[in-house]
Amino acid sequence: MTAVTKVNAEFLARFALKPAESVTYAGAGGTPVQAWIVKPNTFKDGVKYPLLYLVHGGPQGAWNDGWTYRWNAQVFASAGTWCSCPTRAARPVGQRFTDEISNDGAARRSRT
Repeated sequence: MTAVTKVNAEFLARFALKPAESVTYAGAGGTPVQAWIVKPNTFKDGVKYPLLYLVHGGPQGAWNDGWTYRWNAQVFASAGTWCSCPTRAARPVGQRFTDEISNDGAARRSRT
């Protein structure tokens, strides 16, 4: 990706935004889960930060390309939170995964 302009570079520099980082970890049953993490702009190793969990993708819905204040990880990170934005829908996941997560909350409540 190449920037076309730097018209906002001076303005954006004041926010010390951190780039999003892609991580993959084992989820339920060992299923790989990809997530984007955004650290607070004041991040320091060894310091504990609150975690905000923003589920951003799935077979039934997704975030589109665009900017919004409502679910913007950079806005939350600038307020001092560590943002984790997991997804498994960034690659084809198939019907099995869709079935595994569909109505999961309701099914779990009915078993308890």
